[in-house]
Amino acid sequence: MDYKYFSKFKNNKNKYKYDTHIQQFALLTYILGGRNCYEFFRLNLSGSLAHISNVEILIRNQEMRMTDSEFRFQLIKEYLRPNKCNYVFIAEDATSLICRIDYDATLNSFIGFSAPLIGGVPQPNFFQTENFEQLELWFNEIDKAKFINLYMLKSLVLSYPRFILAAYGSNNRAKAIEILKRWLFIYHQCLVQDTHIIGFSTDADARFLRAMRLCSRFFATLPNFNIFKYQAIFHKKCQKNGLGFSWKNNKLFLCKMVFILLQNLEIDCFLKQPI
Repeated sequence: MDYKYFSKFKNNKNKYKYDTHIQQFALLTYILGGRNCYEFFRLNLSGSLAHISNVEILIRNQEMRMTDSEFRFQLIKEYLRPNKCNYVFIAEDATSLICRIDYDATLNSFIGFSAPLIGGVPQPNFFQTENFEQLELWFNEIDKAKFINLYMLKSLVLSYPRFILAAYGSNNRAKAIEILKRWLFIYHQCLVQDTHIIGFSTDADARFLRAMRLCSRFFATLPNFNIFKYQAIFHKKCQKNGLGFSWKNNKLFLCKMVFILLQNLEIDCFLKQPI
């Protein structure tokens, strides 16, 4: 390591000042290596890296900190601005985790419980209390999160990186109607940010398949819930070369993305690039 580089630090009485490159290096080391790795570097390279508390402040100031159950809709425009494409896909998946309850002093909230769903949407900072009896009640009656649900947003520009929209702890007991309502919530919040969702991607869980059937009226319907009342929903068009999707302004989308083999039937799904 070139120790001459560290001579660029500006020492101001009782503390060091670090330039942008060192701050970025510290940030990446903390995110990719974790707290223990960062402390190892900081203690063995005296004065070279900022204290962990300063790195955490840097993360908060750059809005890089993820809050359990909070959707980061306000950052979508900034994410999409460089590629000038406001059409995206949303991907959702869940993975198991080790149950553990932590206290977040910054948010004054307990993390690790299964987030309650209201209209299918997880509620951020729900478990806030200064009452020990209330906390004891949560431990006894509220499910601990056994899964973490992750929502990723991806621009239609293939070379552009993905964006983490939200993550939250779950007991994996959501119903199909709650999933559908959550999709609609995400869809409309993205519209507020002038972003159009082309589709949602997830695994073959029966509840997600039922939500998909409810969306398309494929042998399933809800008498008191009409998804087709929303004006911006795109519609399907059958073409000679496959199945296409278009908005009401008849702009076509897509590139070949999906190939489905159904018994002896081959089905290609297309999205045309905007014309």
